[in-house]
Amino acid sequence: MQKATLDKSIYATALAGILVVVHLWLMVDRGFDRGCFGFSDPTPVVECEAVIQSDAGTLFGVSNSVWGLLFYVALGALSFVIGTGGAPTTARKARAALVYVGLAYSAYLVYVQATQIGAWCKLCLISAGLVAVLSVLVSLDLFGKQPVAE
Repeated sequence: MQKATLDKSIYATALAGILVVVHLWLMVDRGFDRGCFGFSDPTPVVECEAVIQSDAGTLFGVSNSVWGLLFYVALGALSFVIGTGGAPTTARKARAALVYVGLAYSAYLVYVQATQIGAWCKLCLISAGLVAVLSVLVSLDLFGKQPVAE
C-alpha cells in the first residue's frame, strides 16, 4: 500500500473516531435517554452508563470522552500535516507512538469492562476497534515495504 493511501486511511479513521467520541459525548449529556446509539429503547443502555460512570471512565480526573477527542483530533492533525507533505519521518513516528499509546489504553479499558465492570459500552468498543485498525495502518506505514517506482 502506498504512503499516500495509508495517510488518507489514517486521516479518515481519525475523523470517524471524532464522530464516535462526539456522539458518545452527546449520549452521555442526554443521559442515554434514547439508547447508546441514540435511536433505541433506553433500557439496554444501563451497560453504557455503568461503564461511563465507573472509575475507569476517567483518567487523571478527566473524562475518557475528552481524552478520546484530544487523541483523534491530534491524530487527524498529524495525519493532515503528513498527508500534505509537510512532515518528516519524525512526525510519522510521533503519530505511530500516539496510536500505540491509544491502543494500550483501549486494551486496558476493554479489559476493565470485561473483568471489573461486567458491562460493555458499545461506543467505547467501536472506538477501541478504530484504534486497533489505526495501529495496523500506522504499523504498515512504519514497517511495511514501499512499492518501487517504475
